[in-house]
Amino acid sequence: MDLVLPQDIVITRIDAAVLTGMRDHVVGCNAQRGGRGMEAHGPIVGLHTNCGVVGWGWSRADEDDGRSLLGKTIAEVFSPQQGTKDPWLPFDFPLWDLVGRVLQQSVHALLGDAG
Repeated sequence: MDLVLPQDIVITRIDAAVLTGMRDHVVGCNAQRGGRGMEAHGPIVGLHTNCGVVGWGWSRADEDDGRSLLGKTIAEVFSPQQGTKDPWLPFDFPLWDLVGRVLQQSVHALLGDAG
C-alpha cells in the first residue's frame, strides 16, 4: 500500500524545549568526556501545521534549520516511502511523528512493521 501525503499541510510554527530528567545511575566518563552525572537533557522540537496537527520528537536543529523548514509542506520535506529528505534531517524524529499523525499510522507501521 502506497501512502500519499496531503499536498496542502504546511509547517507554520516550530517550538523547541529541553526535557530534563534524572538517570537511575551515574553515567561515567570516557576518554573524551568527563562524568555526565545523574541529570539527562534531551532537546525536543514540536512542528505545528496549518491544520492543527503537531509532531514532536528529539532534535538538535538550530534556528537556521528552523527557518528553512517554516512554510514548507510536509510533502516537500518528507516521503512516506523514503523518510525525511536530506536537508531536513535535523527534524527527522518530529517529522516521522507528524506524518504518522497526519496519516493516522503509527511510526512503526510507517517504518514497515506489520505489528
